[in-house]
Amino acid sequence: MTETYDKFYQSDIAFIGKFNTSERTECMREVAKHFDLKLWSEGWEKVGMKSMMKNVYAPEYRKICAGAKIILGWNVDPTIDLYFSNRTWYTLGCGGFLLTA
Repeated sequence: MTETYDKFYQSDIAFIGKFNTSERTECMREVAKHFDLKLWSEGWEKVGMKSMMKNVYAPEYRKICAGAKIILGWNVDPTIDLYFSNRTWYTLGCGGFLLTA
C-alpha cells in the first residue's frame, strides 16, 4: 500500500460508488459493523450512511486507494460473463488492493 499522510483518506476498507441496490447497501452496512469503512460517492445519506465525498475524481481516487487497506468493488451486472469494471485497472494502478464480486 502506498503511504498517505492525509487521515481523511485512511480507512480499513473503502467503497467508491453509489448505494443503487439494496444488496449493495446491506453489504456495506454489514462491513461497517466490523471494520472502519468509508463510502465515497453521493447518495449514501438517503439510506442513513455517511459518504465522505459526493464526487470522486482522479486525484481523490488515488488518495483513497493509497489510504485504504482494501478497496471493495461491486460490479453493476454480475450476470455478464467475464465482465469487470475499468475500476479494476484504476485501483491496481493506484496501488490499491481490490476485493471485488
